[in-house]
Amino acid sequence: MERFWFKPKCYGWGISQPLTWEGWLAIAVLLALTACWAYFCGIFETKPASHISGMITLFTGGIVALSVGCCFLVRNKVEGGLKWRWGDKK
Repeated sequence: MERFWFKPKCYGWGISQPLTWEGWLAIAVLLALTACWAYFCGIFETKPASHISGMITLFTGGIVALSVGCCFLVRNKVEGGLKWRWGDKK
């Protein structure tokens, strides 16, 4: 039997909560990578206004890439699969 890492959301697309330690580890790694990316992009530093738009664009692109990568890696670890849900059909 396959062991799922995450519980799906009732409505919409995505996951609601981790079910196993592997799920919690995946969330922790995603948060750590997000913090490292923010540090690399200079989010925590004071910069002149002329550099802010480029910094925010770079940061946003990285966050989108991290999010898509995370969804790609955990898509088979969600109970019932990672798909759109319309709620309980009972």
